[in-house]
Amino acid sequence: MEAMKVVTKVERKPIMKVELNDRAIEKLKVADFNFTYVAKDGSTKTKDRIILPIKTNKKTSLKGLKLTIHRSTGSKIFMIKYKFQRKTKTLILGKFSLGTFGIKQVEELLFPIVKAHTNERGHWIKDPQITKLNKTRVITKANVKTLERKTINETIIEFYKSEFPRATRSGNLRARSMKDHSLYLIGHNWRVKHMSFVDVKGAATKLGNNSRRPIS
Repeated sequence: MEAMKVVTKVERKPIMKVELNDRAIEKLKVADFNFTYVAKDGSTKTKDRIILPIKTNKKTSLKGLKLTIHRSTGSKIFMIKYKFQRKTKTLILGKFSLGTFGIKQVEELLFPIVKAHTNERGHWIKDPQITKLNKTRVITKANVKTLERKTINETIIEFYKSEFPRATRSGNLRARSMKDHSLYLIGHNWRVKHMSFVDVKGAATKLGNNSRRPIS
């Protein structure tokens, strides 16, 4: 009969919670935290950031508020964790700066976002990241009126700066469509050769300039 294996339970270290106070956040220093961890292969590695929960009332718009501390820069970044369609997502709110951007400013920023994207039970029914993307990607009537006052060359430049927004729905064109349209807009010349069109998984397509001089 084989001997029974005894598995030792690993004790979890309590997670430090940050006080909901600008002065308390200001006092946090990189030297106060341990950024090392043990990887699956048993080796010790160092991570560049740690994420700390902030003590908040779960019934307020600050629910899910966290603070990221970066080891290399010492920066403290406010972020909120939320669940949308059974997936945990992160929304970056801004960099902490005593007297400029703190708890009060975060609350003022978050309140309208939470109100517009959650239901009466506090569940996220819309994704604020998608809302933010739509604001910058949809061609509005105001954009059209502005473009009507521009020359063809100026309009083409604005089109490129906006990274090829779609005309009828949110988002921008895929990389292949961007490249095809470029041949019609500016021709097959040095400008196209120095451009990069990249589809980024889970994000908008990126338009880059590989040249040391401006494309326009």
